[in-house]
Amino acid sequence: MEKNKYHLIGIGGIGMSALAEWLLQEGYEVSGSDLCLSPLTKRLQSLGAKVTQGHFSTTISNELSVVFSSDIPETNSELSEARRLGCETLHRSDLARRLIGEIPLFAITGSHGKTTTTALLTEVFEEGGLSPSFLLGGISLRFGVNGRRAQGNVAVLEADESDGSFLNCSPLGAIITNFDREHLRYWKTEEALSGGFLKFRQQVKEPNLLFYCGDDPVLANQARTGVSYGFEASNDLIISNVTQTGWQLSFDITFEGKNYQQVILHHIGRHQALNAGAVFGLALRYGVAEEKIRQAFLYFKRVKRRLEIKGEKDGILFLDDYGHHPTEIAATLKGLRQAFPTKRIVVVFQPHRYSRTEDCLSLFGKAFNDADLLFMTEIYSAGEPQKEGISSLLLQKEIQKLRAIPIILHARDGMGVRLKKDLKSGDLCVSFGAGDITHLYSELA
Repeated sequence: MEKNKYHLIGIGGIGMSALAEWLLQEGYEVSGSDLCLSPLTKRLQSLGAKVTQGHFSTTISNELSVVFSSDIPETNSELSEARRLGCETLHRSDLARRLIGEIPLFAITGSHGKTTTTALLTEVFEEGGLSPSFLLGGISLRFGVNGRRAQGNVAVLEADESDGSFLNCSPLGAIITNFDREHLRYWKTEEALSGGFLKFRQQVKEPNLLFYCGDDPVLANQARTGVSYGFEASNDLIISNVTQTGWQLSFDITFEGKNYQQVILHHIGRHQALNAGAVFGLALRYGVAEEKIRQAFLYFKRVKRRLEIKGEKDGILFLDDYGHHPTEIAATLKGLRQAFPTKRIVVVFQPHRYSRTEDCLSLFGKAFNDADLLFMTEIYSAGEPQKEGISSLLLQKEIQKLRAIPIILHARDGMGVRLKKDLKSGDLCVSFGAGDITHLYSELA
């Protein structure tokens, strides 16, 4: 039987490119389109994908299965042509479910920390000899890709709650990292979002393989199925004695009557101890040996754009982070302050989307408490139309209501040149944002 031919609209996106990787590894014929070509699309082309820059109805023929994400409107020329021709059309979560099939699946979801937690569980399974397949919302620095079809009989999936697509899977086990009041453009109300998380946890096939953060009040107050983890003594798995020394995070875990002392993870921030604790407990429950888990933690290479070390120049350490929600930024900066208490922390922030800036405006007031100097660009629209009154200037005023941190507003173009005037040897410079701010270090270098 001839295999389907797949066309992925927005193939360069982090979720779509992971699916394309998997398809190509399984020998499918793959094509796709994106408005901009990137290192991700170039890699897919090198693997045999046919990638078109721009969206054109002429790229669609009736033998294709056309894959789209929630960001693709029905008016998209390729999607509307696929509908007209009667092509099979699949949301990317439908394709993920099809590819995973009957492979035992572990899904990681939550408002923050999904990508790192998914990558860590994948590395633990790999170290434990399970050879996991995975679909990840970032580039694993160990594997060099965000999607892989491997030989083992287990799969790990980063499940997206932003558009409800995490309800399109029924995993064997899962981790729910936390709950935050986000993505209400889709969910409309916090109650609906909470209900989505509750439905997700009810779809997990083995409750003893469902780990959720018991320190999170929303998750803790839902139906108490699964294993709770956190810092509080009321949890089933308790994380304690957390210390941060440079890049080394050390903590103890108490679980099922046993104390696991001095677990080491090369990462920054107490929130990463939470994520690691969940992975540790889940892997133990699934039969991975303790020493294999510890070894995977010790050599965890992390994920591209998650506090990625970009380099050091003139005595200045440069980091890059995808964080763009104030909760994520605050947690990361707090970890950096604990890890490097004597360094001056210079932040370059590129706000992401007018809608997110407006929705999270009041939360940004405390997000940069651990920074010494803040540079901020104009808002990265990510395709959204500009919204009157929502700007970086408004964001600056909101932040300075609570703390008189020096803030320098500067256009994204030329930010590298401007930054050089203020950076000093011994500084730590970290860029935050989901847009093109990730290229800042290459501009400086």
